[in-house]
Amino acid sequence: MLALSRDGDWLPQESASSRAERLDQQRHQQGIAVVGLQESRRAEGRYATTHYNILASGALTTRGAPHGGCELWLHKSLPFMRAQDHSVSFAQLRPVVSMADPRCLVVHLHGQTMSCSFVVLDAPCRSQQNSIEEIEDRWSRTAEILRAAELAPMTWLFIDANAPLASYAGAHFDDHGSERTNDQGLLSEKSITEGHLFAPTTMEWCHYAPHATWTHPRGYHLRRDYVLCSELALQWCTASWTDQAHDAGFAHEDHVPVCLQHSGWWHVQSPIRQHQWDRCAFLDPQRCREFQAALTTMRIPSWTVHINDHAEQFQHDVMHLARQHFVKRQGERSRPRLSEAPPR
Repeated sequence: MLALSRDGDWLPQESASSRAERLDQQRHQQGIAVVGLQESRRAEGRYATTHYNILASGALTTRGAPHGGCELWLHKSLPFMRAQDHSVSFAQLRPVVSMADPRCLVVHLHGQTMSCSFVVLDAPCRSQQNSIEEIEDRWSRTAEILRAAELAPMTWLFIDANAPLASYAGAHFDDHGSERTNDQGLLSEKSITEGHLFAPTTMEWCHYAPHATWTHPRGYHLRRDYVLCSELALQWCTASWTDQAHDAGFAHEDHVPVCLQHSGWWHVQSPIRQHQWDRCAFLDPQRCREFQAALTTMRIPSWTVHINDHAEQFQHDVMHLARQHFVKRQGERSRPRLSEAPPR
């Protein structure tokens, strides 16, 4: 996870594309499959570098200057899962963005036998512009967004929390490398616990090397960035560290990336078999009423979602419900068909 900044106008200017390519080369050489960025300040949309496909939530423009913006980078070819006879890369999965705003990006990846979710978050920093009450409200809205997103059992979150972790050692986070807590830290702990998330980068069995990810303007080195995950993904965690060798080029960046490594067995779902529609079910008034009632329960994505992602999600949900109501069930006897008697 990495936060970018445009501070330092006195430094030689570098285009967004050249910065992205330099970051691309560093992460590719390290074998990083997924990257979450905050404060990217890039317009909403989909981009690509040499080795990564990029989903950008878009920045908020005030007084002509962009602020915020989250991005998810997915490696184009690096296999993140291997089976006996093939490997799987992110290019083989269908991405659907269910939420995108300058501080939050939620992406679901769907395949025939597996699915996973990634979230990039940028929590507000307490300042004269952001009171603790406003920060608490943002955490509450974020919790609602994540609940409505229906995250997959395998989920990872890249977060610039702007808060320390943790005030105590618990099941969801540890006090390895902890600092003195504050109100923002307590809000973070509450949200992580209530959301049933885990912070392996704070756990002694997982994290090694320096803990600090952010340098205060006065020179203090503090930990403010984390990679969180679901309970199932926690079983995959093997190691985490901060990339102290990160090359920011001429840009002034006060954060360094925190990395999380995984290794484990992914229990994939059974492949979706070619379904056979039950034509008689389409004529059954009771099944039609049940299907229409089920349509009213479909999740409604945020209107900040791109229209193509909205359409893909809508089609996926409708077909999922249709298969529940109108597909021939296994073992169901086929109805006999009447045929004309052969002429004599």
